[in-house]
Amino acid sequence: MTEPYYVDKKFRSHWSARIRDPTPRHFFPVAQPAVPMTRERAPIPEPVEVPKRERMNGPPPGADVKFNIRDRYNDWRGYIAGDGSCYNNVGDVIGYIEGDDAGSVTEDFLGTINADNQVSNALDDVVARLDPGRVTIHTVPDDDLWAEIDNSGCVKAGEDVSYCGQFEGFTFHDMKIITLYLVLIDPNMLNPEG
Repeated sequence: MTEPYYVDKKFRSHWSARIRDPTPRHFFPVAQPAVPMTRERAPIPEPVEVPKRERMNGPPPGADVKFNIRDRYNDWRGYIAGDGSCYNNVGDVIGYIEGDDAGSVTEDFLGTINADNQVSNALDDVVARLDPGRVTIHTVPDDDLWAEIDNSGCVKAGEDVSYCGQFEGFTFHDMKIITLYLVLIDPNMLNPEG
């Protein structure tokens, strides 16, 4: 019987205590660290001074007012005219409501409310739903309570149902107009933080 070849030889492995090269070897090329480019910066333009406009305490005399709008502190926020023009408290037009459609200042289409009381934006995405029985506005698709309106036109919003303002001259026949205003024209009115 012949002995295996390793019996007469000492065990030799490939391990060695000597470190050949302390830098790790990468199999893939590694990019050099990025050096930010320097470029000349344009001088910062001087700010344009915008004249401060006086806030009004009510609609101008002779205005065709359908709704006066009050904010959470009962200060005058603006009004909705009989022709559907929406004005803020400095007299600027902030949007238009005509029938079941809402438009921006530049007369771009913002959205509509359909016969099922669903508010769609300009991209035809349903963003809110009006419940005419309880006079509440819900978000879609979460169905969270966004705002509720009582019979005097007071608007309450947020998780703690905080007072957000009032529509003076509110009737239940005008719920769609108020919903379009709150959802598409002036959604900041429903901000519970102020």
